[in-house]
Amino acid sequence: MSIEVWPFLVSRNKFFDYRTIVSPGFISANIIAKAAGGETTPEGVVLYREIHNSNFGEIALIYRVKKAIAKDIQLETNDVLKDNYGREIAFIEGFVVRKFINTINVELKDFDEIHRQLIEPYTIFWESDSPSAISDSKAYFLQNKSDAVEYLKVKKLQPLVLKATFSSSTNKSLVKLVKSIPTLYEANSVNFHPRRVDLIAVKCHSIVQIWNISNPSNPVVIFEYKARELFENNIWCPILFSPNGQFLATGIIYEPAYQNVVILLDWENKKTIKIKGHTLGSNSKLLSVAFSPDSELIASSSYDGQIKLWDVLTQGELLTLNQDYPVRSIAFSPDGKLLASANDCGLIIFWSPKTGKPINKIQERDSIKSIVFSPDGKLFASANKNGLIKIFTLKNPDKTINIQPHKSQLPVNSIKFSIDGEIIASASDDGTICFSSIQTGNKLKVDIPLKHSFNVNSIDISSDGKTLASASDDQSVKIWQLK
Repeated sequence: MSIEVWPFLVSRNKFFDYRTIVSPGFISANIIAKAAGGETTPEGVVLYREIHNSNFGEIALIYRVKKAIAKDIQLETNDVLKDNYGREIAFIEGFVVRKFINTINVELKDFDEIHRQLIEPYTIFWESDSPSAISDSKAYFLQNKSDAVEYLKVKKLQPLVLKATFSSSTNKSLVKLVKSIPTLYEANSVNFHPRRVDLIAVKCHSIVQIWNISNPSNPVVIFEYKARELFENNIWCPILFSPNGQFLATGIIYEPAYQNVVILLDWENKKTIKIKGHTLGSNSKLLSVAFSPDSELIASSSYDGQIKLWDVLTQGELLTLNQDYPVRSIAFSPDGKLLASANDCGLIIFWSPKTGKPINKIQERDSIKSIVFSPDGKLFASANKNGLIKIFTLKNPDKTINIQPHKSQLPVNSIKFSIDGEIIASASDDGTICFSSIQTGNKLKVDIPLKHSFNVNSIDISSDGKTLASASDDQSVKIWQLK
């Protein structure tokens, strides 16, 4: 009798800690990374571990832990790979099974076969210094015969029991307000540093700051930029860290002649780079910026419907994409192969950043305020001016999950996926922040209401998934702990 399984791979490179590199799309990659691990397994031995209390039904892993070697990144030697501290790197490979198994028959040839399949995505990951999309694994069949010459010895581990925490499986998500931090003007945008959970960028009109919130009760401003130009016209474009953490980007209108400029702030070196090329005038103000995952490209969109793609290193203009309506939100996919845009007539376009050609178009009914890809790049979400959030897979965009978690039908200004992709957070003009389950579409209950006195303009979630920040017209940024 054959058993359908899906290969997975967990490892690290010189830049990133252990994470899931290959996994099936039906389970959170974070759960796999949490369940798989341990010391190097002896020759002829594999490990079996069940995952209990999962949202995905019965899930089990069959895997082994070996040392990553140069051949795993398509080199010729057997040298063990090491991180920047000289520590040997583990290569954790195996299968995901969608049921619990009493008797497991697995042969060495099965692991050898999937190992060959995992080398290419691991090589790509090894050479990357920026986060990339998780590779989707394809089904594989274990024959599970009883008459094979020799099976691997299976060692059963204690199950991983998932706790009821900040997850769509809970009836109540645990949230704590850590600090409400006053700002000089309305807080327009917040963004966490991609690698440091203690740093957060805040934009208030034409003032950009980076706060160190390692002590949230006493945040320290470690960087500040003041444009001193046309405050009322500089509220629209959000602030955004580059994936490598080197730059901050936003859009500013400068006098004279209402120059619409992309600002790149090399904040550690205290350098300001101005990228000019958008149409002049207040009707062409910048509305959104987005970095490619490798931090080499930056895209900007404007009120007059232009999208421009720039080279970060040279600031040279690479592409101009034109639409007939204001483009409120743009985003790169985690693998960098798509640039998504959404405009005021409800049109979502997925572009090729290389060619500038549209790959797919989706027409919604209402003006779209915010778009976002899930961390693994498999899901896409949009939020519109009437409070509706739509979520769909890129493979099947016609099948959507519709969520309307806010009581009012006011605009949803900002949406973010949780790091495991199971929850979507949303911020609305009604002053509230909500959490919704991707699996069910239901709004999650929380201990305390997450709200501001006025519009919530922006939210972001830290890279470890433990903190949410929100920016509001009530002249405050709030820091929330997600338990």
